[in-house]
Amino acid sequence: MIRSPIALAFWGLGIAGGTGIAYMLGAGAPTHLPAINAGAIVVAMALVWVRARRQPTPPAGMTIAIGVSVALLATALFGHEVEGIRRWWSIGPVSVNVALLALPALAVAYARRPASAGDRIATTAAMALAALALALQPDRGSAFALLLVTLVVGLWRRHASDWIVLVIAATAFAATVSRADPLDGVRFVEGVLAEGWRASPGWGPALAAASAALLLPLTALPRLPADARLAIVAFSAAIGGLVAASIIGQYPTPVVGAGLSAIVGYALGVLMFPRLGPSAMPGADAP
Repeated sequence: MIRSPIALAFWGLGIAGGTGIAYMLGAGAPTHLPAINAGAIVVAMALVWVRARRQPTPPAGMTIAIGVSVALLATALFGHEVEGIRRWWSIGPVSVNVALLALPALAVAYARRPASAGDRIATTAAMALAALALALQPDRGSAFALLLVTLVVGLWRRHASDWIVLVIAATAFAATVSRADPLDGVRFVEGVLAEGWRASPGWGPALAAASAALLLPLTALPRLPADARLAIVAFSAAIGGLVAASIIGQYPTPVVGAGLSAIVGYALGVLMFPRLGPSAMPGADAP
């Protein structure tokens, strides 16, 4: 039995990514889309594999939260613009969605208990800044995912600072809802799950199961120490929120859809997991 959420994330990433690539190939997607996804899957799974084997201590949550919030704000102000929307940085021919890349790591960083009162204040301010940045972009799907993260953390820890962040995240999400989103969906990027159900009776359940596989780390919760459970729950809230947003609106479908940002972002979130037990991956060492 696989016990480690890191190992479960490894296999979930492979299942979701492989199913998405198979769907794109079968549905006649341009060849560069599954090729980009395949390359991103290889990189992401390699990162998770190394994380499972070596069990390094992840960076401080406060540092990651501040870095991500600044990156999101910089994107909102100076990122690549499409019809008044700024969610991306263009790196040559590749467009990187910064929120998809950074939200899973931000969720885990926020959930990990700050070492001091000063760290908690800084992390709270960083989360507020991240919510503001998503409202400015605006990015309704990512703002919804961030709202879910702040909700589960608030209900779990019940600290005054977490309630403040929840209110700010809810306000930011409401601001994105109040503004029209002029962007149309791109085939194989947005609406992949709905398209799969329309394509054939087989692809719909397969893509839905593949997306559910991204939440496999949740199955390790009963075996985790108390201080690690919230990190896994917050990570899953971020991923689940992004998947839900892709179903109810024209937002990217994480991992099973085309695009490297969510794939690498999933791995970066796993890299932020706290030190855990044996990975139960072949050849992995216990810490």
